[in-house]
Amino acid sequence: MTTTYFNTPAYFINGQHRITVSLFGVGGTGSLLLTKLAKLNACLVALNHPGLFVKGFDFDTVEQANVLRQGFFMADVGKHKAKRLISKINLCYHTDWKAYDFKFEYPQQIFKDKDSCDILSSNIIISCLDTLKPRKELAVFTDLLKASNRHFNDTVKPYFWLDCGNTRTAGQCILSTIKTDGKAILPNLFERFGNIDDMETETLQGAGCSIADKLMEQDLFVNDSIALFASNLIWKLFKDKRIAHQGAFINLDTFKANPIRI
Repeated sequence: MTTTYFNTPAYFINGQHRITVSLFGVGGTGSLLLTKLAKLNACLVALNHPGLFVKGFDFDTVEQANVLRQGFFMADVGKHKAKRLISKINLCYHTDWKAYDFKFEYPQQIFKDKDSCDILSSNIIISCLDTLKPRKELAVFTDLLKASNRHFNDTVKPYFWLDCGNTRTAGQCILSTIKTDGKAILPNLFERFGNIDDMETETLQGAGCSIADKLMEQDLFVNDSIALFASNLIWKLFKDKRIAHQGAFINLDTFKANPIRI
């Protein structure tokens, strides 16, 4: 079988600016992915690349049920998720990343407001959202970005959307293109797999609130697995300057990871 590759845009490699990342949702997968992005940034800087500038978006506060499965501790309960976690990363890694108390809604309205659009947009948009509704709204937003003739400053020009999702014991990460500069197009989750509403069930997702409920409903390491594959995909864009897969499906019950080939 002939391997098809997608080449990393030159802008990501030439080192003129930090690569901007908008991370929507810093809960189960997002909180763990954020810490991996911090490590990835440190490695890029060590390799004389400008690194990453991450903006974290989440309107939620830390609850007791978030401890253990997410990247939070009991001392974080009651604190704003994005601000709490990004402040720790800034302290430990000497970064200047930003946190926003924001709930993603009304994508058409956001797109029309250039200032809001520029705040939300980044070179890489990552979604780690609990339900399909905000993911669908983010898909609308990225579609608007795709079709737009608006001139974007390089630092917020949207190249990729990386969507992460999971059920009780499985999940996936899928990288898609937004602005391609004439390069190959990577379809997003909905374009490649159609309507995924059947996954939005209590049986598959779980509904409990306590720490015990969450540990029984969702595998302890399902979010870690998705975050690992997602961060490694971004790392390969920089290290290898090309990718042969746009993501993967991971199943902790069967111990299998199935690549999504380009």
